[in-house]
Amino acid sequence: MTTTSRLVLTAALALPNTLAAQSAIELDEALVTSGLIPVAVGETGATVEILDDDEIADGAATLDDTLERLPGVAVTRTGTPGSNADLRIRGLPQRYTGVTIDGIDVIDPSAPQAALNFGTMTRALADRIEVAKGTQTAVYGSD
Repeated sequence: MTTTSRLVLTAALALPNTLAAQSAIELDEALVTSGLIPVAVGETGATVEILDDDEIADGAATLDDTLERLPGVAVTRTGTPGSNADLRIRGLPQRYTGVTIDGIDVIDPSAPQAALNFGTMTRALADRIEVAKGTQTAVYGSD
């Protein structure tokens, strides 16, 4: 009787594990391309937010409105829509934020404290936005 009870108990404990293992699905591995070098998600040391075309077009008129919805991103406007808008990531001033469009640096490094005005950029200008938070000196260099 004891052997039968142990056998039934062992089978009852093993059955849920077997059923759970059969219901697992395999997901495709994502690739982060926020820099010039494509990196797998598990190998990047930075937090990367990626917005596709649908998320960009979701109710925002300008890119600063779209970017402001991301965690860790804050926008300071100095007037009405279309006026100057400063972008801060993780509390740092905009002069510490690098901006590239199609891999080309659009901020003039020779101008002191130069910054891109996000307030004049409409959402129609972008079909994908990647915001890499953290140090990216190894990929983009330092100013």
